[in-house]
Amino acid sequence: MKPFINIGYQSGQYNATPLNRALSYHLTEAMLGTGPDDYQIDYAKVILSRGALVTSWVLEILPKQNDILYIRWGNPPESSIVIGKTG
Repeated sequence: MKPFINIGYQSGQYNATPLNRALSYHLTEAMLGTGPDDYQIDYAKVILSRGALVTSWVLEILPKQNDILYIRWGNPPESSIVIGKTG
């Protein structure tokens, strides 16, 4: 889950990590209940990505069988997003 959070919450307050931004949002907006014994997640309010979107470049589009398109994209060189990066 952390790689998704690192990408989806990368923009925002520069003094907070993506994990801290995601945790802050979900604790304040997506939790139900009033105490440790009845906390629940409001799944309708769970968000895996927030903030500005980075423009991606479409590198290749290939038609496949059964009306399926294979689309490969990448991020511009100035983007800080690295797909598959951990840590």
